Amino acid sequence: RARVKRIREKAEVQGRASGGGLEDKLCATPFGVDVVGITEAIALIGALVGGISARQRKREVEIVNEKLRRVNLSLRQQARAGTLYAPGLRYAPSASATATAIPSIVDETAAPVVVESPLAPPPTPQEAAETSSSPTSNTTSVEDVQGEDTATPKTSADGSPLSDIEREVIYELKLGKRLLSEDEQGSAGSAVVHFNKALLLSRKTGDRIRERRAVRGIAAARRKTGDVKGAIAMLERVLEISKEVDEYTGDSDAYGTIADLYTELGDYEK
Repeated sequence: RARVKRIREKAEVQGRASGGGLEDKLCATPFGVDVVGITEAIALIGALVGGISARQRKREVEIVNEKLRRVNLSLRQQARAGTLYAPGLRYAPSASATATAIPSIVDETAAPVVVESPLAPPPTPQEAAETSSSPTSNTTSVEDVQGEDTATPKTSADGSPLSDIEREVIYELKLGKRLLSEDEQGSAGSAVVHFNKALLLSRKTGDRIRERRAVRGIAAARRKTGDVKGAIAMLERVLEISKEVDEYTGDSDAYGTIADLYTELGDYEK
């Protein structure tokens, strides 16, 4: 019996000794393979492959995005070229797109042409009476051909005669437009002054259409002076006025100009 006890104690000691050796090798399998090390190696390889593929996809996306930006820029330039009213027109004409408003698009900076008609015999009293008594005349005067009178309306939108303030607004708009067409240094800054004056006067009279024209002129002048962000702000104000008055003449031109200005700033997203 004592012998059996000694054998049992000896076996327990050997078992504890063998168990303590395994505790020092927790990261190893019974066959001596390092499972944790293999797992870490696989994880590192996967991360490396994933990073490389992600960089490749990023480059591909950048290339495609650049191509799309170029195509978008080309389309905007084509749309911009197709919505111009006239080569010498800096901003859109007034909202009253009627036959009386068409002559306002004519370049006002051109010198007036004086047409001298050949000498004709004076009319007889009978012819003079017929001319004065007829309500309409089929002849066309030189002023109608040149558009001098039709360029400046004699009455407002409601048919009433123009007030002094309204005439001054028209004068300031014309003067600002004329300064914009000049290439002299400081002409754009002077144009801003006249357009601002026209803006204040049009607000005073409540003429939203001429207010929009004044804001559009300020945008053109700021663009000419290099203030791109200021020009964008003014053009956005033009679009706001169009929504307020529910009249959208020239808005396509404004959108095209805004797109060109954002392109100049390098902001292709907007």
